[in-house]
Amino acid sequence: MSESILEFMSHMFVGPLWPASLLVCCLLMFMVLSMLGGLDLDFGMDVDIDTDVDGDLLGGIGGVTLRWLNLNHLPVFLWLSIFTVIFWMTSYAFWYSFDAKRYEPTVMTSILLILRNGVIAIGVTKLVTEPLNRYFQPAPSFGPSKLIGKTCEVSTGEVTDSFGQARFRTDASPLILNIRTDGETLTKGSIVQIVAYDHDKHIYKVTAALEEVSE
Repeated sequence: MSESILEFMSHMFVGPLWPASLLVCCLLMFMVLSMLGGLDLDFGMDVDIDTDVDGDLLGGIGGVTLRWLNLNHLPVFLWLSIFTVIFWMTSYAFWYSFDAKRYEPTVMTSILLILRNGVIAIGVTKLVTEPLNRYFQPAPSFGPSKLIGKTCEVSTGEVTDSFGQARFRTDASPLILNIRTDGETLTKGSIVQIVAYDHDKHIYKVTAALEEVSE
């Protein structure tokens, strides 16, 4: 029995399997500690990916990437757990069914195979986690009646009594609201307060906020 375990362990820690096997061991350790009550796995669950079109390009790319990976709603630990299992299964299957027959587990070869396995695992994780996204979607909580009295930021060049939009920040993507003033002209970046809602035109009436506080 012990020889079988040692043989299996030797198969796990070879060439391109090293990173995946280490991740699996870490995952198992966290799960054991969690069951023993020594570790709370409820961490890193919320990823703030507020992407501003006018903001930093790198931040925008990062937000798009996180959304593509389904990390905008899915708990990070759950995503990492799924990725770890898929990464290890991919690495193990490729090495012992194909790669070991063609390559020596040298450093450079292992690095290239690790990168390939990682890309494949990320793609498969994306497909596997896609259906799970709907279970972690936040319940809608931003109806017109709940926005009255709240503040938002003018996102168009200006807002007048006939034109304008504003960005209302949420924990996920910001809401884009059609807004109008009572005649006053406000410039982009101004903080305005929502005072009414026109149900027929689906337009929010706003006025300049007394204090510039963001949501």
